Amino acid sequence: MSDNRFILTGLTSMSLALMLTWVVEGITALIYAKEKKYLLFSIWVNAITNPLLNALGLFVVFNFWGQTAWIIYVAIGEIIVLFAEAKLYDAFDRLSGGVLKSKLWYFKLSAIANILSFSAGLLLDKLI
Repeated sequence: MSDNRFILTGLTSMSLALMLTWVVEGITALIYAKEKKYLLFSIWVNAITNPLLNALGLFVVFNFWGQTAWIIYVAIGEIIVLFAEAKLYDAFDRLSGGVLKSKLWYFKLSAIANILSFSAGLLLDKLI
């Protein structure tokens, strides 16, 4: 596959991943938090973390082609994102002047949302 075609395929894949993440994690945030502002927080949080994670993933696949490199990258990347998103939810809550939750609460929100989103992505990948 040519470099340009690989990049176009990667960008398309990244866009679909972001849209799926917004839907799944947004709904999860609404249900878990029971406040509409967390839907907006989820959109912003994932607008920051999802493209970074996926762009770096394209770099890993492009430069270190192979299943093992991808699995290691995903495992490490998702763990980092889990903690980063918990911190971002906390930061957005502070900026909004909202009632602050415990750090564990933000971590649980991030963990549940990421597990569901990652699972939805795997399922969609198998169906396509």
